[in-house]
Amino acid sequence: MTRKEKNPDDAGPGPAGSPAGTSGPSLRQRAEAAFRETGPLAPEATRSLLHELQVHQIELEMQNEELRRSQNELEASRASYQNLYEFSPAGHCTLSEQGLILQANLTFASLLGVPRAKLHQQLFFRFILKEDQDAFYLLRKQLVAIGEPQARDLRLVRPDGSFLWAHATATIAHDQTGTPVHRIELVDISERKRLEEQLLKQAVILGKMVANIGDVIVIIDAEGINRYKSPNLEATFGWKPEELVGAKALENLHPDDQDAARQFLGEILAGSKAKIGFECRYRCKNGQYRWIHFTGVNLLSDPDIRGLLGNYHDITERRRLEEESRVYQRQVLEAQKHESLSVLAGGIAHDFNNILAGVLGQAELVIRDLPADSPAQEHLKYVREGALRAADLSGQMLAYSGRGHFFIQPESLNQAVEKVVNLLRLTVRKSIGFVVQLDPTQPLILADAAQLRHVITSLLVNAAEAIGEGGGTITVRTGRAQPEAAASGTTVLLPAPSAGSTAFLEVADTGCGMDAATQAKIFEPFFSTKFTGRGLGLAAVLGIMRGHNGAIKIRSVPGQGATFQLFFPCAAESEAVPVAVATAATPAAAPGCVLIVDDDEAIRITVGDMLELEGFEVVRASDGREAVAIFQAEPERFRLVLMDLTMPHLDGVQACMAMRCIRANVRVVLMSGFDRQEAIGRFKGAAPAGYLQKPFAYAELFKVLHAALAAG
Repeated sequence: MTRKEKNPDDAGPGPAGSPAGTSGPSLRQRAEAAFRETGPLAPEATRSLLHELQVHQIELEMQNEELRRSQNELEASRASYQNLYEFSPAGHCTLSEQGLILQANLTFASLLGVPRAKLHQQLFFRFILKEDQDAFYLLRKQLVAIGEPQARDLRLVRPDGSFLWAHATATIAHDQTGTPVHRIELVDISERKRLEEQLLKQAVILGKMVANIGDVIVIIDAEGINRYKSPNLEATFGWKPEELVGAKALENLHPDDQDAARQFLGEILAGSKAKIGFECRYRCKNGQYRWIHFTGVNLLSDPDIRGLLGNYHDITERRRLEEESRVYQRQVLEAQKHESLSVLAGGIAHDFNNILAGVLGQAELVIRDLPADSPAQEHLKYVREGALRAADLSGQMLAYSGRGHFFIQPESLNQAVEKVVNLLRLTVRKSIGFVVQLDPTQPLILADAAQLRHVITSLLVNAAEAIGEGGGTITVRTGRAQPEAAASGTTVLLPAPSAGSTAFLEVADTGCGMDAATQAKIFEPFFSTKFTGRGLGLAAVLGIMRGHNGAIKIRSVPGQGATFQLFFPCAAESEAVPVAVATAATPAAAPGCVLIVDDDEAIRITVGDMLELEGFEVVRASDGREAVAIFQAEPERFRLVLMDLTMPHLDGVQACMAMRCIRANVRVVLMSGFDRQEAIGRFKGAAPAGYLQKPFAYAELFKVLHAALAAG
């Protein structure tokens, strides 16, 4: 059976794996020529060929289906890529070499706030803040020169004038024609920049806080090395931080504090204490030390710190105030101790003077009654001398109590020093030299001349005894000082002069010096480092200075001598205190009646006996109330009243005031064991007609009594 020839256009499928018509006419013609050469096919071959053709047709249909599926997937992938490109979180654009926008995604247009259609062929520079355009120019220049991606942070300007921060990344590519183009990716970093700016502001604020806070912030590593010190270190301690970073943390501490500080640092770095405070002295750049309170916390496990985080708190002023407070408390306690002793001494001296007044008066009466050649006269002379020595000791006790017999008036401190020094030069050992430095411009001071000489003498004698047998020098200086100079340092006597200027007397010796324990006792009555105390010594000096409203300062180191400074209030130029002038004894016109008022019977009897020997009539009263009653009964009878100051019921002041109400011109002579000024100062108005300091001698009694009567 022969094969029917077909038209080439009606040809069936071509070679296996190729669709019909895909090989072109030449392939079809070659296939038909090959078929004619084979000749007619046998039926079996025809069936086989037909089967092959059918299978091939099915295969071709499957391939076509796969091609259609791949094409659909490609279209879907292209659409997906387009969506990713258009709606990417980052803006993308393509720029020409001239900087024109060739292509941009929707995100890019959204970032700029411009419709995408209007971006085409626009210069990208138009959308960059002017200040950042140079940076973008350099970015593109480096991109072309290096060929590797370049990145910058830029500020982009929108049409409404607002701007945003964007991180721009540029790469080089080529278009279909091979022309270089620049791919730009923009990521909005405005929020990141806002946070960075906020963090920067916080860092600046924190830096200013650290720089201006009173405490110095430090970081010390596990090896005890400074790793950080805040900038305010220089303001407080003079060191620049870089001068100490890398150095040992303990090297600037006071040597006496280093062992304790090393233990503290070891404990906190070992983690045995979470947080701890420590006080020590820190050396400044100028070599001086300041007290600091160091507080630290162990942050070795913190990756940002890896050490001890601490702070230096300057407590120098606090320590100074604490030390001043301790000194002040010691001064107050010392003053309270001396005040208690002075009250005791004053009370004893007063009672002692009352007793001595009777003893001395009776002794003088007996001396007057006995014949001059009586053997008892010699014994009575010793009794009288003993009573006078006891009276002198009682006077020292009153001086110690600050209630001595003072006549305060303007005095020259320089003249007093010269007189005492000239006298002592003749009595002290020749191996002791005197250096006298007197301020010629020093004003007068308010002082009692006799007590002032006693003070100077006591200080110079004390200095000479401190020098001892080896010889040395005593330096005496005078000068002016402000009240605060007397109030600072080791002021023993409080309060210091507070008004106006003060004058000082300084006595320094090169003797053995004193330790703190000795200094605390030198003003105690009868204390001495040489031998058993004789008299009140420096205790009387303390009392006299208290009575003069003065102050005392001491500086002494064992083996380096001692320095005493005494401060006196200066007298005002216009100030003048009358000098007590002794009035010559004037005989009374005629004896009369005298009222003796004293709660001590011995004094009433003794003084009464003395008056009766001189022809006076005597009436005695044991207290002020009894005296007023006697006086009121016969006010014109009494020419004079001898009145004690301290008595029960009515004291001398009250009784005198009551008598003056009865008879205004009554003459009252006050008797007291206390200081004249203190006693008379209690009177308001007219002072008494006279004053007798107990104990008093026979002659002194009548001297004051005659003067009071003559004055009337």
